[in-house]
Amino acid sequence: MRDCQFLKSFTNSSSGPASVPSLPPSSHGDNTPSTSSSTASVSREYNLTVQAKSYAEIRSMIQGAPAEGEVHLLNPDGDCVNEALNNNTIIRNRNGSFTSLISTYFNHTETASQHCLRLHRCVDRARAMYAPLFDLRDSHDCDRTFDLFVQFDGNENPFPDSNVSSKDIRNCLTDLRNQLDFGLGKSRSRIRLFRRATAGSALCFVATAVGVAAAAVALTIHAVFALAAAAGPCCSAYIPNPSCAAEKREVARLAQLDAAAKGAYVLSYDLDTIDRLVARLHTTIEGDKRLVRMGLEKGRASYPIQEVFKLLCKNNESFLRQLDDLAEHVCLCIYTVNKARVLLLKEICGHQTP
Repeated sequence: MRDCQFLKSFTNSSSGPASVPSLPPSSHGDNTPSTSSSTASVSREYNLTVQAKSYAEIRSMIQGAPAEGEVHLLNPDGDCVNEALNNNTIIRNRNGSFTSLISTYFNHTETASQHCLRLHRCVDRARAMYAPLFDLRDSHDCDRTFDLFVQFDGNENPFPDSNVSSKDIRNCLTDLRNQLDFGLGKSRSRIRLFRRATAGSALCFVATAVGVAAAAVALTIHAVFALAAAAGPCCSAYIPNPSCAAEKREVARLAQLDAAAKGAYVLSYDLDTIDRLVARLHTTIEGDKRLVRMGLEKGRASYPIQEVFKLLCKNNESFLRQLDDLAEHVCLCIYTVNKARVLLLKEICGHQTP
């Protein structure tokens, strides 16, 4: 199948870890040995991630993306996913709710990927917004600075308010995670029932066989045949039956639900981190705009213009680091989305029709 061939090529092209990156440790602990060990582990995994070929490809695609228009960052893409879903016997032999959960997960990851791309474009607009001011770092032309302040003040904040940055996406992910957790609970319950039934059937079969053997010692050959014939219906009830196949299908469903749940959890965490960075940048830019307006209120007077300009230049390095952090987290989020999609697609490819 095309999608299974893709999975092999994707795995071989990445030098990073084969699984979804772990979550960072809690910030509530101090410098305990366990916390230090966890931090070192996360740092090592992060370094592997940013060195992965697939991560470099994503970063290159985003940086080279046009200011407008659609850019396909998902890998595996929608066509590959749809082909896998159409050939997934577990999905086709299950009710609509299971199909909807798996499809919804893939749809949400696509929405999150496009959201990340929009935020990266916000980073580009912010750089363009500040670039003319920072190009004047060594200039003392107050009139030119005043004109650039007017231009700066007229620009809208490139970053959305933190309350609306990815609220809809995160709400949808929360609903999906709740449904996936519920589905996981039901699937685990079914597997336990299958295994109890299998164990009970095996025990009854052994007991019946022992009883037949004991009776054979005391009875005549004719009586043994009669007893065996009488026990036949009972024995046949414990011969391995289609429930074993049903259990295998349920285990496969559990694996797919589990992969989707893990992917949704990590994506929610990544979006929360990105939202905090967006909120910080939004606040920083709003503060700079207020500062510029204070300078503009004094007209073209040299002193207030120069003082405002000095403050902006003083905060320049910090602001650029914030932009770099957001750009990097956006790339990491898309990379993580793709890794999670691969993991789920691997589970799906294991249950395709010939």
